Amino acid sequence: MGLTWNVALVNGVQVVSHAGSMGGQTAVLALIPKLGMAFASMTNAAGGMEMNRALLEWFSQHVLHDEPQEPAWLTLRQDELVEYEGRYQVPGDRHSFRVTAHEGGLLFAFERGAGREVFDASDLWPPTRFVFHAQDRVTVRDWILKGMRFDFLRVDGLVHYLRAFSRIMVCQQKA
Repeated sequence: MGLTWNVALVNGVQVVSHAGSMGGQTAVLALIPKLGMAFASMTNAAGGMEMNRALLEWFSQHVLHDEPQEPAWLTLRQDELVEYEGRYQVPGDRHSFRVTAHEGGLLFAFERGAGREVFDASDLWPPTRFVFHAQDRVTVRDWILKGMRFDFLRVDGLVHYLRAFSRIMVCQQKA
């Protein structure tokens, strides 16, 4: 099974990775089969996700010789941005995420709720900006999630889902 694994080419070398967090524990594992190498980092700190990302970036730059390049950001009109607005939630999770149009991009905010927990209270972060790097594809621009990439998924041309954190979130309510 290869569900929820990222597969990327870094300097022509395939890197298969997975990262996640739950209950204050964060981890990342990157496998580089061609080189017979792996990178792993696990933490139990509030800033663990940010630290894991920084360590993985260091590994990519110093071991895989990857030179990160800033993508060309897309600017969408307000009428295009409102297509993405809404409250997105993993079915059965008590928390949700509010997406709203904000200064030519989108703002992504955590919302507490009642019920079963998928995202732990220790996974909280402040509102962050999304910018588009391709049609229906965004990159997080702020804070602990900076650099993460998410996708909006459409059904019959309309936005219905947000794929983020290796999960599919359903748009429960349009803004």
